Amino acid sequence: MPISIDNTSGINDVAVSSGVSIYPVPVTDRLNVATALTDYTVELFSTSGARVLAQEGNNGNISIDCDGINSGVYFVRVSNAETTVVKRIIVK
Repeated sequence: MPISIDNTSGINDVAVSSGVSIYPVPVTDRLNVATALTDYTVELFSTSGARVLAQEGNNGNISIDCDGINSGVYFVRVSNAETTVVKRIIVK
């Protein structure tokens, strides 16, 4: 399974080579995932490795409510049977 890691944390939208775009960065209230992937899972991890959020069974573009998540740096993992993408984000 190919893994793509994007270590940028700028304010612009970032599209990675696997066809997954995660925005906006920094996140204020909603995290958007734009992709053509099917049956994928989105997970949010703290820098200590604790899983903060998981949403399974997604298809296409989605928006995730991040209200109630503490400010800080997190890693978002978008994965299905064929691919895994990990992106560093900031939640304000």
